[in-house]
Amino acid sequence: MKRYAGALLIFLIPLALYGQIEDTGAGESSYTLSVSASLGFVYGFGGEFVYKNSNTGMQEQTTWDIKPLFVWGAALDFSRRDPMEGFGVFIRTDLQSGFFGKTGTTGEVRETIWTESGNTVQSSIHDNYTNGAWMVDVTTGISIPILSRLCLRLYAALDYMKFTWNGREGYKLLAGGSAVKYYGPVISYSQTWLSLAGGVSVHYPFLRFFNLGLSFQISPLIIAEAQDAHFLNKIQYTDHMSGGLFLNPRAELVFSPFKELDAFLNFSYRLIQGPQGDRDTRNIVTNSTVTTKNAAGAIIAFIDTGFGVTLRF
Repeated sequence: MKRYAGALLIFLIPLALYGQIEDTGAGESSYTLSVSASLGFVYGFGGEFVYKNSNTGMQEQTTWDIKPLFVWGAALDFSRRDPMEGFGVFIRTDLQSGFFGKTGTTGEVRETIWTESGNTVQSSIHDNYTNGAWMVDVTTGISIPILSRLCLRLYAALDYMKFTWNGREGYKLLAGGSAVKYYGPVISYSQTWLSLAGGVSVHYPFLRFFNLGLSFQISPLIIAEAQDAHFLNKIQYTDHMSGGLFLNPRAELVFSPFKELDAFLNFSYRLIQGPQGDRDTRNIVTNSTVTTKNAAGAIIAFIDTGFGVTLRF
């Protein structure tokens, strides 16, 4: 639980700010605190890369399916009650987590033929289970009304993601074309991502009850760590990476039939690619570790869509 204490603290920041802004003169604050709940799914993949000498060529690629993973979400938002009335500030915290289970296959492919227990192997395929998924996003910035029809938001975003997968059962393909069956747990892999991004969004109210929002985030400020455990040969790999590119376009349609209640539908795409770093290889039996420079890489890409409701106070 300690690892999530920081995320929980950030999630409660909007609650601490509620009520600290002056009244509008009509007996209510010019700012409001809103709480959201949502259901949806993510669909995509995570990927692990192993490079040859100092990142001069691909040696191994492992793909972990997220096809799909159903998720639940919650959010706290502290912002101007009516953004079209004037300049404002906002802070928002979003939390998502998955309903864990089988989400596709794990595919490990190596460029060069490799050996395992005396057999020459080309690739291996396993049933993939997602047994951990957390996404926490904190955004803060300013809102600016434009021509009484559009609301522009400029903001900074701190994004955290952690995914954990297990590969079970499956088979390995030998160089001669035959296959060997696996039984039970074979491999596990986890990715942890932290990025600091800049963002911009435009919101357009129309037909009295509707609001369309479009946003985009981008960042090269990325830190990542991945851990890969091979149960059969008792080897654990830990990758320490940084750099790359984070992209996150998003669209949201909001229906507001009542002053205090919204219903929304959203769609977004997340891509982080290009981080590089060192790989630590540890023998679980002897606990000896060898570090290979510039040998590690990773990617994660998925669509994220869902629907929910928002209650304003």
